[in-house]
Amino acid sequence: MRRYSSLVHTAIIGLAIATCAFAQTSGAITGAITGTVIDVADAAVAKAEIQATKAATKATFKTTTSEQGVYTLGQLPAGTYQLSSMTPFFDPFVQPGVVVSAGKTQTLNIRLQDVQLNTLGDGREFFATSAFAERTTPQGPTPRFADGKPDLSGVWSAQRILDPGQPELKPAA
Repeated sequence: MRRYSSLVHTAIIGLAIATCAFAQTSGAITGAITGTVIDVADAAVAKAEIQATKAATKATFKTTTSEQGVYTLGQLPAGTYQLSSMTPFFDPFVQPGVVVSAGKTQTLNIRLQDVQLNTLGDGREFFATSAFAERTTPQGPTPRFADGKPDLSGVWSAQRILDPGQPELKPAA
Protein backbone atom coordinates (compact mmCIF):
# COMPACT_ATOMS: atom_id res chain seq x y z
CA MET A 1 0.00 0.00 0.00
CA ARG A 2 2.83 2.31 0.83
CA ARG A 3 4.43 1.75 -2.60
CA TYR A 4 1.10 2.50 -4.35
CA SER A 5 0.68 5.69 -2.32
CA SER A 6 4.22 6.77 -3.24
CA LEU A 7 3.53 6.19 -6.96
CA VAL A 8 0.30 8.18 -6.80
CA HIS A 9 2.04 10.97 -4.92
CA THR A 10 4.86 11.07 -7.51
CA ALA A 11 2.36 11.09 -10.37
CA ILE A 12 0.39 13.95 -8.83
CA ILE A 13 3.55 16.01 -8.29
CA GLY A 14 4.68 15.30 -11.87
CA LEU A 15 1.28 16.30 -13.23
CA ALA A 16 1.30 19.51 -11.18
CA ILE A 17 4.79 20.43 -12.44
CA ALA A 18 3.80 19.73 -16.04
CA THR A 19 0.62 21.80 -15.65
CA CYS A 20 2.56 24.74 -14.19
CA ALA A 21 5.19 24.53 -16.92
CA PHE A 22 2.50 24.43 -19.62
CA ALA A 23 0.65 27.37 -18.07
CA GLN A 24 3.84 29.41 -17.92
CA THR A 25 4.92 28.67 -21.48
CA SER A 26 1.53 28.69 -23.21
CA GLY A 27 0.75 32.29 -22.23
CA ALA A 28 4.27 33.66 -22.13
CA ILE A 29 5.77 32.47 -25.41
CA THR A 30 3.81 35.01 -27.44
CA GLY A 31 3.94 38.76 -27.68
CA ALA A 32 2.28 41.47 -29.77
CA ILE A 33 2.95 44.41 -32.05
CA THR A 34 0.59 47.37 -31.94
CA GLY A 35 0.54 50.94 -33.18
CA THR A 36 -1.14 53.50 -35.39
CA VAL A 37 -0.83 54.16 -39.11
CA ILE A 38 -0.92 57.76 -40.31
CA ASP A 39 -0.23 59.55 -43.59
CA VAL A 40 1.97 62.57 -44.31
CA ALA A 41 -0.78 64.92 -43.07
CA ASP A 42 -0.99 63.03 -39.73
CA ALA A 43 -4.43 61.66 -40.66
CA ALA A 44 -5.31 58.10 -39.63
CA VAL A 45 -5.14 55.54 -42.43
CA ALA A 46 -8.11 53.20 -42.16
CA LYS A 47 -8.00 49.68 -43.58
CA ALA A 48 -4.23 49.73 -44.07
CA GLU A 49 -2.89 46.22 -44.58
CA ILE A 50 -0.21 45.28 -42.02
CA GLN A 51 1.86 42.10 -42.17
CA ALA A 52 4.50 40.67 -39.82
CA THR A 53 6.83 38.01 -41.22
CA LYS A 54 8.93 36.04 -38.75
CA ALA A 55 12.55 36.07 -39.91
CA ALA A 56 13.41 32.54 -38.79
CA THR A 57 10.38 30.67 -40.14
CA LYS A 58 8.86 33.05 -42.73
CA ALA A 59 5.48 32.60 -40.99
CA THR A 60 3.19 35.55 -41.73
CA PHE A 61 0.59 37.25 -39.57
CA LYS A 62 -1.81 39.83 -41.07
CA THR A 63 -4.25 42.46 -39.90
CA THR A 64 -5.82 45.72 -41.06
CA THR A 65 -6.13 49.01 -39.24
CA SER A 66 -9.35 50.27 -37.68
CA GLU A 67 -11.11 53.46 -38.80
CA GLN A 68 -8.83 55.30 -36.33
CA GLY A 69 -5.70 53.79 -37.93
CA VAL A 70 -4.98 51.44 -35.00
CA TYR A 71 -3.66 47.91 -35.54
CA THR A 72 -2.68 45.00 -33.30
CA LEU A 73 -0.92 41.81 -34.27
CA GLY A 74 -1.42 39.59 -31.21
CA GLN A 75 -0.34 36.08 -30.30
CA LEU A 76 2.97 36.40 -32.19
CA PRO A 77 5.57 33.78 -31.26
CA ALA A 78 8.60 35.48 -29.73
CA GLY A 79 11.29 36.33 -32.28
CA THR A 80 12.40 38.87 -34.87
CA TYR A 81 9.96 40.08 -37.52
CA GLN A 82 9.79 42.20 -40.62
CA LEU A 83 6.77 44.50 -40.46
CA SER A 84 5.38 45.67 -43.80
CA SER A 85 2.45 47.42 -45.40
CA MET A 86 1.53 47.31 -49.08
CA THR A 87 -1.54 49.51 -48.79
CA PRO A 88 -2.95 50.69 -52.12
CA PHE A 89 -2.22 54.35 -53.02
CA PHE A 90 0.68 54.52 -50.56
CA ASP A 91 4.34 53.71 -51.03
CA PRO A 92 5.36 50.33 -49.60
CA PHE A 93 6.52 50.35 -45.98
CA VAL A 94 9.07 47.80 -44.69
CA GLN A 95 10.62 47.72 -41.20
CA PRO A 96 12.97 44.77 -40.58
CA GLY A 97 14.35 43.75 -37.19
CA VAL A 98 11.23 44.23 -35.05
CA VAL A 99 11.82 42.15 -31.93
CA VAL A 100 8.83 40.56 -30.21
CA SER A 101 9.52 39.36 -26.67
CA ALA A 102 7.46 36.80 -24.78
CA GLY A 103 4.69 38.41 -22.77
CA LYS A 104 5.47 41.92 -24.10
CA THR A 105 3.74 44.30 -26.50
CA GLN A 106 5.97 46.18 -28.94
CA THR A 107 4.63 49.56 -30.13
CA LEU A 108 5.49 50.61 -33.68
CA ASN A 109 3.73 53.57 -35.27
CA ILE A 110 3.86 53.79 -39.07
CA ARG A 111 3.82 56.85 -41.34
CA LEU A 112 2.83 56.00 -44.91
CA GLN A 113 3.85 58.19 -47.85
CA ASP A 114 1.21 59.04 -50.46
CA VAL A 115 1.82 57.91 -54.03
CA GLN A 116 0.64 61.34 -55.27
CA LEU A 117 1.50 64.74 -53.90
CA ASN A 118 -2.12 65.88 -53.56
CA THR A 119 -2.36 67.84 -56.79
CA LEU A 120 -5.68 69.19 -58.08
CA GLY A 121 -8.10 66.32 -58.72
CA ASP A 122 -6.07 63.55 -57.10
CA GLY A 123 -5.56 64.77 -53.56
CA ARG A 124 -7.01 63.57 -50.26
CA GLU A 125 -10.48 63.17 -51.74
CA PHE A 126 -9.02 60.72 -54.26
CA PHE A 127 -7.68 58.46 -51.50
CA ALA A 128 -10.83 58.68 -49.37
CA THR A 129 -12.76 56.45 -51.76
CA SER A 130 -11.93 53.83 -54.32
CA ALA A 131 -9.62 55.02 -57.10
CA PHE A 132 -12.04 53.55 -59.60
CA ALA A 133 -15.14 55.33 -58.34
CA GLU A 134 -16.70 57.92 -60.61
CA ARG A 135 -15.28 61.35 -59.85
CA THR A 136 -16.71 64.82 -60.05
CA THR A 137 -14.85 67.55 -61.88
CA PRO A 138 -12.70 69.66 -59.52
CA GLN A 139 -14.37 72.95 -58.66
CA GLY A 140 -12.85 76.34 -59.36
CA PRO A 141 -11.08 77.88 -62.30
CA THR A 142 -8.53 75.95 -64.32
CA PRO A 143 -5.02 76.87 -63.18
CA ARG A 144 -3.36 78.95 -65.92
CA PHE A 145 0.03 80.42 -66.72
CA ALA A 146 0.49 84.18 -67.17
CA ASP A 147 0.01 83.74 -70.94
CA GLY A 148 -3.43 82.12 -70.38
CA LYS A 149 -2.47 78.53 -71.27
CA PRO A 150 -3.60 75.76 -68.86
CA ASP A 151 -1.08 74.94 -66.15
CA LEU A 152 -0.70 71.16 -66.23
CA SER A 153 2.39 71.12 -64.06
CA GLY A 154 2.52 68.81 -61.11
CA VAL A 155 3.31 65.19 -60.55
CA TRP A 156 2.13 62.84 -63.27
CA SER A 157 2.64 59.17 -62.60
CA ALA A 158 2.04 56.05 -64.64
CA GLN A 159 -1.08 54.04 -63.99
CA ARG A 160 -0.49 51.36 -61.38
CA ILE A 161 -1.74 47.98 -62.50
CA LEU A 162 -3.73 46.60 -59.56
CA ASP A 163 -5.04 43.50 -61.31
CA PRO A 164 -2.26 41.66 -63.14
CA GLY A 165 -4.93 39.72 -65.04
CA GLN A 166 -5.96 42.83 -66.96
CA PRO A 167 -3.99 43.89 -70.05
CA GLU A 168 -1.68 46.89 -69.61
CA LEU A 169 -2.24 50.09 -71.52
CA LYS A 170 -0.10 50.72 -74.61
CA PRO A 171 2.01 53.93 -74.61
CA ALA A 172 -0.33 55.47 -77.19
CA ALA A 173 -3.27 55.09 -74.80
